[in-house]
Amino acid sequence: MKKDSIELEQIPQGISLKRIKKRVLSYARQDETNKKYFRKTAIVPLVIAIFVVCFGAFAVTHDLWGLFFKNTELLEENDAVNMIGESRYAGDYKVTLEEAAFSDSTGIIMLSLERIDGGELHPYFNLSVDFPFSGTMTGSQASSLSEDGRKLTFCQKIDYQNSNIPDTLTFNISAISSMPLIENMADWPVGSIYSKEYGEIIAEKDISGLEELHAATSGYPITGVELLDVFAAGHDGDRLVLAYKTEPTKMDELKRTEFLWILYDPRTDTHYWEDSITRLPDANNPEYFIYSYTGISEQELDHLFPVVISVLFEESVQTNIDFKVNTRSKLKEAVYKAGFNPIDETKGLNIENIKISPLGFTLTATSEEKQDISSAFAHKDTYCLMEDGTRIQVPFTSTSTVSDSTHLYIMEFAVDDKLLDAEKVKAIYINDQLFWSKQ
Repeated sequence: MKKDSIELEQIPQGISLKRIKKRVLSYARQDETNKKYFRKTAIVPLVIAIFVVCFGAFAVTHDLWGLFFKNTELLEENDAVNMIGESRYAGDYKVTLEEAAFSDSTGIIMLSLERIDGGELHPYFNLSVDFPFSGTMTGSQASSLSEDGRKLTFCQKIDYQNSNIPDTLTFNISAISSMPLIENMADWPVGSIYSKEYGEIIAEKDISGLEELHAATSGYPITGVELLDVFAAGHDGDRLVLAYKTEPTKMDELKRTEFLWILYDPRTDTHYWEDSITRLPDANNPEYFIYSYTGISEQELDHLFPVVISVLFEESVQTNIDFKVNTRSKLKEAVYKAGFNPIDETKGLNIENIKISPLGFTLTATSEEKQDISSAFAHKDTYCLMEDGTRIQVPFTSTSTVSDSTHLYIMEFAVDDKLLDAEKVKAIYINDQLFWSKQ
């Protein structure tokens, strides 16, 4: 898959810079999502758990754990929730299997993490949860820290794609990872490093030109930032282009990684993120990144400040914790292979099927040419139209690709705060375009 203008094989340590920043920003507040994808046989995860922990810092937009409390009627109607309450211990931590709900091939498992001594936690933890399966499956993990900071609740979503979840599901937690985040904002605006001439040099995307430009313009450090240097900005036509230099070989030495997150306007509390990223050169040290933005004029640059996120790597606690849960009480789901209407976002895609579950829906598609699916669906208004006329928002969350050679994509759309009664979904709209309807 084309990973937001950075080829998958070029992403160091599995890191997807643009996807991380887009998710972080779309999750507007604190304490939300540690996103993790499982690699089973052919599936290629687009976001590696080691880095996507940084999603956990910011919000509750996709409040999956809240679904249990906001949808009691649907859950009770299907006798869907298993209340367990079993605990296991590892190192300084206690892990509890709180509850779970399943449809035929998807499920939500609620886990909690506490310190044995009752001490406080920070929000940036990830549980490495392994499910036994030999086919294609995806999953995501979200977390929420309690108000007193002593309990971190995880919502683990799984999707067995085209297979049913076994009646008794045994899963293992192999590690508890902690990766605190630090946000640092420059005390100087983008206007300090801006020149129309810089824009022409940056637009050339030439290593020697960037090296010369860095030598001439560096000297605007950001307090607390150790791995990257935001050094020049300019305009390429109507696009703002910004360059920074980073030294990835220092990651292991410093036990951290850093990325430019947003441009921030404190006057209006407005965040700006890039439309594309170019990385130069391939897997060398140092490296240069070029960010491109639309809709930012030269007059605004004296009020925009770069914000950098630093992710600190702490040693994981290795565990071997097993839980077993009964999945026979199931919520309903439905799979359809017809009823699709071509829209702009699906040009070049052959939609094979759509699977609708209480947690949202999953599209499986193929294409003759490699497609940038994340850009096509990101920030689109997507909702399900129910039989009673109500609309339920189901935002795009992720894309996985099974093979670069076959161009097979699995696109996930997750509900915000209301479970779907899958068999009562009448149609799906994307940006007010009818994408699918029940035949």
